[in-house]
Parts: sequence; structure tokens; C-alpha cells
Amino acid sequence: MKRRRERMKNGLSPPAVPRETDRLGPASRREAKILVHMPRSIQPPALLFLAALLAPLRAGAATIEIPHATLLKLLTDETAPDGRRFLAGKPGDSCNWGYVVAPSIATVREGLEIRGRVRGAIRVLGICTALGRELPIRAVATPVFAHGVLSFRTTEVALEGESGGRLTRFLLERMLARVRLDLRKQLGEMASGAHGPGGIGFALLDFDVRRVELLPDRTRLDVDFDLEIR
Repeated sequence: MKRRRERMKNGLSPPAVPRETDRLGPASRREAKILVHMPRSIQPPALLFLAALLAPLRAGAATIEIPHATLLKLLTDETAPDGRRFLAGKPGDSCNWGYVVAPSIATVREGLEIRGRVRGAIRVLGICTALGRELPIRAVATPVFAHGVLSFRTTEVALEGESGGRLTRFLLERMLARVRLDLRKQLGEMASGAHGPGGIGFALLDFDVRRVELLPDRTRLDVDFDLEIR
């Protein structure tokens, strides 16, 4: 009070007292940006989620970016010598198996382009039909978000060299089934695994995507969410 009277006596305005809303920021101005570069085992859930909470942006809104390199990991098995990922069955099966090797993902004008070499065998009408060698396949897909899951729907598929028919479609469907992320589940686990001082916890109550955009090297999602601090 003494300093305040001295400032007024000297013709100076008293220093402004920050309001609680100025210090914390209105909820409508807070946002979080989450970069999903790797599966949860690579990025510690608590650190990733707390970093999102500390971003001085708008509450209830977030940007999630998923690099194409992350999606490629879903189609690659690092334990296999050539990185092949089995899409059905397992090595040594006589039928109903298939794998993809040397996959690549890129953004093209039509959507997300997925390339790779596939080989497999399925049983049709009691007869096992197999591809005699690895065939290069190209598929163009568009991102689809439903029930908290990001997946990709095929709009165009081509098999270079020869037609694989039903077997090609079978392998393609298995490929796309692997290129999916349950974002609601993963973010919910991040929230429940993050803890603040005094045992404060977090819970994801709602999660929805407003927009999905394909960038040159990643997929970007603008999302809304409700977070409860417990």
C-alpha cells in the first residue's frame, strides 16, 4: 500500500494487478499441439501429454500430425531380414498367408499412395491360389476418421505386370487394415498415464476430429476434446 500511495503521489499509475483469468488464460484460448512421430512405446505418454497441456493455445482444440514414416512402421517388421510384414498367416503356412515388403508411402494429388511388393496364397472354393513371386502393388487411399480411429479407404489399386484378382484384393485389404491408428484410445491412455503434483490425474472425456488434411510428408488432424482434471 505504501508503494502504491508513493506512485500516486508522484503522478504514476499504480501497477496493474493480474487477474486470475489473465494468469491462467481463458479456456477458449488454450490449445494443444501433439506430434505423433512414433508408437507410444517410443514417446513417454506422460511427457507427451503434459507437453500438450502446457502449450499456450486454445483449450479443447489440438493438432495431431502423423508422419508417413510412422505409418510405414505398421507395414514393416524389423525382426525379419528383409523387413517383410506378414499380413495374414505366418512363415511356413501352406495357404492363407501373405506379406508385404519394401513399402513406401507418399502424398499424391489423389490421396495417400501406398506402394510395396506383395506375395501370398488364399483358399478359394477349396483350391489354394498363390502368387508365384512378389508383385509390385500400388494403392491410392483417402483418410477416414470414425469412432476415434484413423484409417484409409482405397480409391484406386493397380498391380503391375499381371492381375492378382481376389488374392490381390485380399492382400490390399490386409495392408490397409494395418495402416490404422486408434487415436481416441491412445490419447485416453496418455491422459490416464499423466500425473501432476499432489496426485492430480487426467481423463479424456470426449474426442472428435474436425478436419483431416494430407500434407506432403504427413497426415494432419484438427481435433476437439474434453479433458477432466481429477
